Amino acid sequence: MKGGLHFRPDLLGLDASYMPRKYSPVWKVPLPGWKGVLDEASAKMTSAIPPPIFFRADDIGAASKAFDALCRLFRFYRVPLAMAVIPAWLSETGQVKVFRAAPVDEDLWNWHQHGWRHINWQKEGA
Repeated sequence: MKGGLHFRPDLLGLDASYMPRKYSPVWKVPLPGWKGVLDEASAKMTSAIPPPIFFRADDIGAASKAFDALCRLFRFYRVPLAMAVIPAWLSETGQVKVFRAAPVDEDLWNWHQHGWRHINWQKEGA
C-alpha cells in the first residue's frame, strides 16, 4: 500500500494473504494536511492533560474475518474499542462468534447498544 498504513496480517495471527474486501480511502493515502491540523490543535491546548480520544466500531451485528481482524488489531496495540451493537442483527450463532472474537470480560471492549434495528424513526428533520 503506497503512502498509507501498512497492514500486516501475520502480526495479527491472520493468514498472510488476508486483506479486507473494503476499506476507506483514508487508509490508502493519509488526508492532506492532517499533521498540520493535529499540530495546530495541540498548540492550542490550554491544559497539560491530553483530550480523550476513543475509537468506535459501528453497527456490530455479525462476526466476520474483518471483525476478527479489527479485534486482533486493537488487542495487539492494547487500544480500547467502543462496540456499537445492533441487537436485532445478532443471531444466536452470531453472538457466539462476536463474543469469541471480543469476549465481554476482556477490558478492551466497551459495549453499548446502537439502536435496536438500525431504523431511523424520525420522519422529518435532521
